[in-house]
Amino acid sequence: MMIGDEDILAPAETTSSACTCCSFFSIFSPLVSGASDPHVSASSSSPLSKLISLEIIGIEDIECVPERWLRNLTSLRKLSLSSCRRLRGIPLSPSPSVQHLTTLDCLEIHSCNELDLWKEDESFLQWKSLKSLRTLSIHSCDRLIKLPEGIGNLTSLSELAIGGCPDLASLPEGMCRLTSLETLRIFDCSSLLRQRCEKERGEDWSKIAHIPNISFHSREVGVMVRYLF
Repeated sequence: MMIGDEDILAPAETTSSACTCCSFFSIFSPLVSGASDPHVSASSSSPLSKLISLEIIGIEDIECVPERWLRNLTSLRKLSLSSCRRLRGIPLSPSPSVQHLTTLDCLEIHSCNELDLWKEDESFLQWKSLKSLRTLSIHSCDRLIKLPEGIGNLTSLSELAIGGCPDLASLPEGMCRLTSLETLRIFDCSSLLRQRCEKERGEDWSKIAHIPNISFHSREVGVMVRYLF
């Protein structure tokens, strides 16, 4: 990936093969300051087709992850978005740029204060391309008030962790369709959400009753609730 003459993809490790290919890339804000339109080659021979893990960290001026950043990532297993404080959306709907994210196993979204997934649910975040996603972690997204109904399309999801989202007050109906989900962890979210998920009494309990391991934790009030089946 290039911005002007600067390479903003820095390899952290390599794989052993006939040719050396990067398996881990990080994109850091100091290397992209003042640049709004990075270019990524979409060639099938690009090293990006071998990429396993991608981190996008502290890029303050993007409101949506450019589709070209995710292009040709046919081997990607982990995507981490962290401290992108103006980020509002992620292009995960089926499209030529991202429809090949079928190997993605782990998605982490941390400290993206403006992110509000539910607003893009119908046209933007259908999640249908993430057929292999097993772990989803969303933490410290202050403006997140709802999870998208499209989350129910994550049929392979086995672990969901949500923390530090104080305005999240309910869970979507799509949670019922997460039949592979084994662990749900909710921490430092609203007390209303915890009440709605109360075992056999809360309004959202029917959406998550099938999950074997459910835990809630709040540091503010020192509450720890765990449901094990």
